[in-house]
Amino acid sequence: MSLTSDDLSKIGNLIDQKFDEKFDRKFENFETRLDQKLAPIKKDISYLKKKVTKIERTLDETIEFFDNDVTHLKKRTTRIEDHLGLQTP
Repeated sequence: MSLTSDDLSKIGNLIDQKFDEKFDRKFENFETRLDQKLAPIKKDISYLKKKVTKIERTLDETIEFFDNDVTHLKKRTTRIEDHLGLQTP
């Protein structure tokens, strides 16, 4: 008894179907395990993003404060030097 090309095609389709089913089950299991392992990392990243944002805001406020302070002191120093007739470096 010899196999026809139709028989071989049906066997190939059956093998493909079984492989796909097995692959899908394994992949779903892998996806679930991966999501479980990544959940704490995602939580940590979210926490870190919030902290970095807070640090950026604080740093911006600090820079603005000192920048205004330095600018104000520079103007005062220039006025004092001009008033006293001192040479500016």
